[in-house]
Amino acid sequence: MDARRLSLIEVIAACWIVAACGPEPTPLPVVVSTATFLPQSVQLPTSTVTDSIVEYVADPVGAEILAAAFATASEMPIIQIAAVPQLSGDPSQIIISSSPFDAGQPLLTPFLYGLALDSSDLLPESAEVAQALLDYLRLLAAEARDSVRLTEAQRGIRQSLANAGYPDGILISINYAIPALVQELAAAGIEVIETPSQPAQLQVIFSDAQRQAAAAAYGEANLIYGYPLPLYYAASPGLQVTIGSSGLPVIANGL
Repeated sequence: MDARRLSLIEVIAACWIVAACGPEPTPLPVVVSTATFLPQSVQLPTSTVTDSIVEYVADPVGAEILAAAFATASEMPIIQIAAVPQLSGDPSQIIISSSPFDAGQPLLTPFLYGLALDSSDLLPESAEVAQALLDYLRLLAAEARDSVRLTEAQRGIRQSLANAGYPDGILISINYAIPALVQELAAAGIEVIETPSQPAQLQVIFSDAQRQAAAAAYGEANLIYGYPLPLYYAASPGLQVTIGSSGLPVIANGL
């Protein structure tokens, strides 16, 4: 073979042939989030108010968040749960609610929660539906929502449901029916029934302990993180309240 220099065109052509004949690129691995279910940019409290100073009155979702936020504190405050929390006249009460109410003020930092989907129990005969729903939920949890992609995802779920024989949608169970999430699921043809005391096909999770249990039960691929949940609060008249290091309202001299 005669020794000669390859022309630029010959070099480019040779590189192209090698690339074309090479193996398919390996897909990037799924990155599992390590996000915790706490207020954004807020740490767990190092100390808390005692139950002799303040009593929290919360709806079920608010009670879950309180329990998660004070999980590592040395003393848990009293938490009374009510579907529609109200002040009873006690001079040391603080209301926490996931829904707006009269005299309620919004917390400036929304709490983050996660979801765990029991995909094996959703529609066992159609893995397509479960995957379409997971993709849709991830879009909902994105920091910057893309309305076009959300609309396309809703259509995709409806089409998957129709392909599986459910053109009118399906009903699934959820442990806490958070209003905004319920509306977003309904837009995709999925209605929910709340079953807080029984295992649900879609689990709302508020703490790392719940996340670990859900990951063990359903697998990390079926967990989604980062949904913002607005909270509202009020306090007994005359009670001095501030926002503590947990992101929750606490009595001012109880920090």
